[in-house]
Amino acid sequence: MRKSLFRFFLVLAALMAPLMSAQPALAGQLGHETAFCEVVDKPTYLCTAYVYNFPGGTMSIDADTCCSVGTSHWYLFEKSWRRCEQEFRTEAPAQSWTCSNLPANNYKLQALITQPTQHADNKWVSIGLRW
Repeated sequence: MRKSLFRFFLVLAALMAPLMSAQPALAGQLGHETAFCEVVDKPTYLCTAYVYNFPGGTMSIDADTCCSVGTSHWYLFEKSWRRCEQEFRTEAPAQSWTCSNLPANNYKLQALITQPTQHADNKWVSIGLRW
């Protein structure tokens, strides 16, 4: 009786070990998506990044631009609903913002660079999402 009880607990411990060790790794997983876009000289320019299967909660939005001056805007869409948005200066250093209480779904981040100025260097936009 003792041997079979010992074997039962030994088998149970062996079966539960992978579950116990995998749980902290799953809890700590993070996601991110980034888009890097070169700006052309048009009155407006759009850069887009997509996130699929966002688990819900808080998302951080990152934006950085080079070699342009003016006001720009980013929008975070869930389907066709605008969930979060922010105006920012394109000449400012890299910036981050957060959007909270987002439901689990697919998302699209768009940065609208308005009236990029003529500049000798290449103009670019980098936008990203982190969670």
